[in-house]
Amino acid sequence: MAALFQKYSEISKRIGPNTLITNDPDMIRMMNATRSPYTRAESYKVFKFNAALDNIVSTTDEKRHTYLKNRMSHGYAGKGNPNLEQQINNQIQIMTSLIDRKYKSVGSDLRPLDFARLSQYFTLDTLTDIAFNRPLGYMASDSDQYQYLQNLQQSFSFNLVLSVLPELWRCFDVKWVRAMIAPKPGDPMGFGKLMGIAKEAIAERFGSEKIVKHDMINSFITNGLLQEECEAEILLQVIAGSDTTATALRMTMFHIISQPHVYTALRAEIDKASGAHHFTSPIASDLEARRLPYLQACIKEGLRILPPANSLFDKITPVEGDSFHGMPIPGNTRIGFSHYSVQRSKEVYGADADFYRPERWLETGGEKLLQMERTQELVFNIGRYMCMGKTIAFMELNKCIVELIRRYDWARIEPNKPFKSICFAIHLQSEMWFRVSDRVKHR
Repeated sequence: MAALFQKYSEISKRIGPNTLITNDPDMIRMMNATRSPYTRAESYKVFKFNAALDNIVSTTDEKRHTYLKNRMSHGYAGKGNPNLEQQINNQIQIMTSLIDRKYKSVGSDLRPLDFARLSQYFTLDTLTDIAFNRPLGYMASDSDQYQYLQNLQQSFSFNLVLSVLPELWRCFDVKWVRAMIAPKPGDPMGFGKLMGIAKEAIAERFGSEKIVKHDMINSFITNGLLQEECEAEILLQVIAGSDTTATALRMTMFHIISQPHVYTALRAEIDKASGAHHFTSPIASDLEARRLPYLQACIKEGLRILPPANSLFDKITPVEGDSFHGMPIPGNTRIGFSHYSVQRSKEVYGADADFYRPERWLETGGEKLLQMERTQELVFNIGRYMCMGKTIAFMELNKCIVELIRRYDWARIEPNKPFKSICFAIHLQSEMWFRVSDRVKHR
């Protein structure tokens, strides 16, 4: 798609009878603006995990979306959960303990680490700890709990087909059809098992013997979410947030380790801050990590080079139609956008936009840097549809990358076989093999 936009300079391309796709940042901001007359397309419905109730992503009702956003923004910002950063710290310590115990290579004793899998375990345990106040134990067992990841690829490949064929989705979203084939809270494995855990965790917070904790669920309840609404939103947080953050973490680490000058520069920055006692022990704080300019450049570049979510996120033009830069657009037209193409724009990022180069964020200033930053932030969407988990995702990335780089030496095992990846709106990646060892201190 990026190559198509480079070859033809039009703002939008027609990819279906009533569907356009764009890579124009201004058009994307216009469609997603707070007071935009554009609405969500029916494709969002595939993210409806609860048969009876839409969540904040699956709803196409703008009033419903605003209602949910107003009640959850406080919790996602971390204001209702004083233990949020400590919960992430706990999971980082479990991850480093797993590496030390099982995957740390010494000399000729090679213990290959599939970082694609470990990063997924880390984000799943972190988000289930934040969501349910108890991690599901992926890293503790070093295994795919309840075969969730195995089930993930099958589910999202099916959902992707439904998202581009609304007529098929309408057939699926019928009560008796869902009853036969959709996951259920009583299932012993996969999505259904996760639904059951969410239902049980939320049930504890309601009723005459309810449990009150100062966490994200409590923030949702305090701000007015009902029991069934909490179930739907917590499930979405775990499913969507864990996969996208895992992709961001693994791809940023992959590019850092793959380029010696980037790896060396980042490690030097982290070592300098550590040597000057600028880090909290045993885990650097989010605030401390955000003060490292090269680290922030590496993370921005990692998110840019492969946006973690790659759905069309299509919107519907108002009934009366619209126009953009003189181009008329009929009413009720679906317009999606290509994340990948937006973030590979040579006009925005320069001739080397296809190359991972963190320095671009440090050597540019003024209006050009502002243009880059405003384009890069589209990775998390913008306006009324901006990802509510952005704060948590950045906290995970900041803290985790600092600890992994300052504690260990990293090397790719098979440079000619980077990793396996398939995209079904989210990226499902595997076999990203690294050699991890204790840091070698050079004089």
